[in-house]
Amino acid sequence: PLISFLEIPLPEVGDRQVFHATSARYPSLSASPEKPSSSNPSSSPSSAPTTGAPLPPGVDVAPGSDGKIGSGAYLMRADSEPAPSGTGNLMRGYREKGVPERVWRHTTEEIFKTIRGS
Repeated sequence: PLISFLEIPLPEVGDRQVFHATSARYPSLSASPEKPSSSNPSSSPSSAPTTGAPLPPGVDVAPGSDGKIGSGAYLMRADSEPAPSGTGNLMRGYREKGVPERVWRHTTEEIFKTIRGS
């Protein structure tokens, strides 16, 4: 197919998901709002709770889909880097239209029902 060169092999998709889930660059929303970063020397990695593998020098916590640093939901480019900050407007529109609630309702009412077989 014409766009097959854009496809990411499933094993690599899994590897990327594990990376995003285990890197302090992409903390959950419940992590401390004061996250250590290489550009914020006043924050202390030993005193500020974070989730995931420590950040190397020069790497900061990523902006979330709402444009706030470390807000828990992240838009990613194909190269696993955070999407440009302006793309959060797309998510804002989805939030205003109630899309997250509709997706969750579909997940719990239809997909889980199919998985359970009931």
